Amino acid sequence: VGDNQSQGKGRTAGNLVGGDYEVGGSYGGTGGRWYNTNSNHVPQPVYGGFDSITGPGSGGGSEFNYCPNSDVGGNGGGWVRITADAVFIDGEVTADGLMVPTTGTSNGGGGSGGAIEIDVDSISGTGTVHANGADQAGSNSNAGGGGRVALFYTQVDGFDLDSLSAHSGSVAPNSGNEYKAAGGAG
Repeated sequence: VGDNQSQGKGRTAGNLVGGDYEVGGSYGGTGGRWYNTNSNHVPQPVYGGFDSITGPGSGGGSEFNYCPNSDVGGNGGGWVRITADAVFIDGEVTADGLMVPTTGTSNGGGGSGGAIEIDVDSISGTGTVHANGADQAGSNSNAGGGGRVALFYTQVDGFDLDSLSAHSGSVAPNSGNEYKAAGGAG
């Protein structure tokens, strides 16, 4: 991105400018943010809906605004769509956001969870399905918000519906005059 107004910011679906630097990406839930005496970084708002999954998750903001050598934000989770008469899930179906690469101080924001849409007559198996936001990676980074998981079905044949998740990533507690807010669930 070549303009100063979007450097350091995460990107949303449609490659639009997202939240401020050091915040987690948003999608189904708002990305994490932090406050201190010098800043009030703002994540982008949630987008999409439960009945219309609209694309992948969004990336987290980089470590610093206008700084080409700062840590980048983590990528948002992908977009998975399964349409079938019957599906057997015995492993994982994932569209999780990614943590910040572990270079430098790793203070970019984590990516939001992505999107998983499953439209079946029957679902079975013992697996899991998740589109979770990335965890916090560095001291000034923030977790990604949860993505979206939509399951449309006629019959459940032994599949545990509690194995579906789209929660935010986790953050470590801070001390002093800083406050971190974890990302929201999708």
